[in-house]
Amino acid sequence: MGLFGKKKDEKNVSFRREMAKKIASHRLRYVSERQGDTDVIISKGGEMHIKDGMFCVSSGVEYGAATVFRCEVDKLTSSELMSLEGAILEGFDQILGKQRKIIVYYVYYR
Repeated sequence: MGLFGKKKDEKNVSFRREMAKKIASHRLRYVSERQGDTDVIISKGGEMHIKDGMFCVSSGVEYGAATVFRCEVDKLTSSELMSLEGAILEGFDQILGKQRKIIVYYVYYR
């Protein structure tokens, strides 16, 4: 056992569901997608939610209020940024039909 306790198994389904719930509780400032070495902004504003076992990221009104990412919660790999200002989500996107890695940045309230 290390200094900070036992490391959680990130491949465990219960861990994935717990992280998805934690991340989905935030409103979004913007969403970017990692394409090679660069990040491309795909949405400004929006929200995240979990419905019927699917994790959905929806864009803001100025981008047409459409769903930009949808993945099964049990297959979603997610981790928060070290700054806790956002999260990295990776999984098979059912909208585009391919594996994607997106970064969501939370709205910060003072």
